[in-house]
Amino acid sequence: MKRMLSVLLMAVCATLVSAKQPQLPTSYNFQRGIEAIDNGNQEEGEKYLLKEIEDNPKNGYAYAWLSSIEYDRDELGNAITTLQLALKYLPKSDKFYIAWCYSSLGKIYLELEDHQQGLHYLSAAVKAEPTNTSWLDDRGYAYIYLQQYDQAIQDGRTIIKLEPGSTMGYLLAAKAYYRMENYQQALQLYQQANRLAERGYTHAYLAMTENQLHNYEQAADHVIQAFSIKHYQENAWDLFNRQNTQLLDELLPRIKVQIAKHPNSIEWKFYLLAIYRINDQYEQAIQLLQEIQKLDSDPYYDYILSDLYHDMGDQTMALQEAQQAYQADTAETDYLYQQLRIYEELNQMQEAMQIAEQLVQINPDLSASYTTRADLHFEMHQYDKAAEDYSTSLAINSSGHYNRFKRGYSYLLQGDTTKATKDFERLAKEASGEIEQLFAYIHLGQTEKAYQVADSLLQADTTFHSERYNLACAYSLLGDTAKAFDLLEQELEDGYILFRHIRNDVDLINLHGPRFDQLLEKYEQKMQQRIQNFQAPTSPDTTEERIVEVPFTASGGVTKVDCTINELPLSFIFDTGASDVTISKVEADFMYKNGYLTERDIVGRKAYQVATGAVAVGTTIILKEIKFGGLVLNDVRASVVESQNAPLLLGQSVLKRLGKIEIDNLNRVLKITTSK
Repeated sequence: MKRMLSVLLMAVCATLVSAKQPQLPTSYNFQRGIEAIDNGNQEEGEKYLLKEIEDNPKNGYAYAWLSSIEYDRDELGNAITTLQLALKYLPKSDKFYIAWCYSSLGKIYLELEDHQQGLHYLSAAVKAEPTNTSWLDDRGYAYIYLQQYDQAIQDGRTIIKLEPGSTMGYLLAAKAYYRMENYQQALQLYQQANRLAERGYTHAYLAMTENQLHNYEQAADHVIQAFSIKHYQENAWDLFNRQNTQLLDELLPRIKVQIAKHPNSIEWKFYLLAIYRINDQYEQAIQLLQEIQKLDSDPYYDYILSDLYHDMGDQTMALQEAQQAYQADTAETDYLYQQLRIYEELNQMQEAMQIAEQLVQINPDLSASYTTRADLHFEMHQYDKAAEDYSTSLAINSSGHYNRFKRGYSYLLQGDTTKATKDFERLAKEASGEIEQLFAYIHLGQTEKAYQVADSLLQADTTFHSERYNLACAYSLLGDTAKAFDLLEQELEDGYILFRHIRNDVDLINLHGPRFDQLLEKYEQKMQQRIQNFQAPTSPDTTEERIVEVPFTASGGVTKVDCTINELPLSFIFDTGASDVTISKVEADFMYKNGYLTERDIVGRKAYQVATGAVAVGTTIILKEIKFGGLVLNDVRASVVESQNAPLLLGQSVLKRLGKIEIDNLNRVLKITTSK
């Protein structure tokens, strides 16, 4: 992921002060420009920097800062020119800024796939400041990107010598060894990094490596640690996939233990939900998500429910949940996409097309909008309209192999073999080893090449529905019906339920007949039986209810209740009209600085500023425990907002966890009917 150069420059400034480097210019426009960038206003920063360059055209520092803005806007050509001007005018004594400019140029050229120039400039940065580990780290990861692992390891070892107490060198060398598939050496280095500074990401790297060594118990333990620490846990998530059955088997009981420890934790429930989804355990996943909805309200949960019902085959419930999600949040287009694909499976094509038209109106500059509408036209055999929309999508994003193939196919089905051949020939050259290349070879009549690609893809990963289904289509077109039937049946056995699409797919015409009909009927009946079993009534809940009376005070139309949050006495506004729990930034800062909140309570990697102890506005935090009136709520999500009239606002996302609430104004108590 590309890092913002302007953010890195702020770090450079801090380092310059401590390293006693040359003083930055003190001119008004330059200082105002830096200040604006520091405050996140790049447009204003650019204005001041351009004015500074107009007044002082030899201010190399102004060019350096301006280049960071251009880079962040993906104006790479302009950034290169500006960086070269920075290098021309920067004082020769300022090795730090010079090295930074070289490193920035190196990264840009790597993005432009000019690897030779990229490494040249990254090495120039190291030469300018050979003891600065940042430049060695930048070059080291470039070596990894270019698969020059020995050089990356060498840079990592150099960093370790320069900064033996830092994790930087260990992580760099470990990643190189990992890419070389020397997992044992990678493990040792990751372990050392974790000993120096235990983080969520160090545990995630350890989990990945232990998994490669088939040490699934250890890998599972590290996944749990990564999720517990929370920050930078993406690599741990990557281990959740269909192929990793042994690791998932180890993770399942560990996650259930965490849920038992934290029964109201939404995060741990979502980890369990992920495993259920991977294993196609839709019933368990739906029930679990319904439990989550009792803890928190969010239209996104309705969307996930819709997805689960859809994958199980219950399109009626899927549509209901998708519509409910969109009604709650009409700004989220994913909820519209979800409705569209359900309408398509229900064969309600006009309703699906209406949504497709709406999506084009909402996002006219997004290639996916036109691809979605094109796919519907294709399904409805409107190949001329499909080709037109695929062309529009390609005009927005010319690299889309899928759009090019579908356009070519649309031309072919219209009888325009000239245009179709042009698209297929280009895909044959550019889509190396991809499914689009396979189909291009098929339609070009290059059967031998098609078989080579098909067999290669078959030997690779076919655990994903789309890949295996597409291969079934390919073998059908090639006339290998035995292999096509085998793959199709594997798909159906694994839970593929898009029966309308299967019946209408022109690529499977060679399979049509009694065997085809019997196969689909068998799995349709299996799906319907599963839905019926899940919808069967269950025994009524006999949980005993009780009434809890919670005293409150009222002033100015505001109802307040005394409570403790993580053992800190506070009061909150009891607000039935609010949707979420909010806490003021003032209170959040106090809690963080005094130990009532910890790093583990912060949700999101950019949630707080460790150096200052401040919690940023917009941060989501977890309040481990809220006590009031004899009731206890655990793992309550809250948002940090600007200072308000009360330290804590309690909204519907938590109130619904309590049960029925009556306000007794005469006795100044809240009567809460609850099973807790």
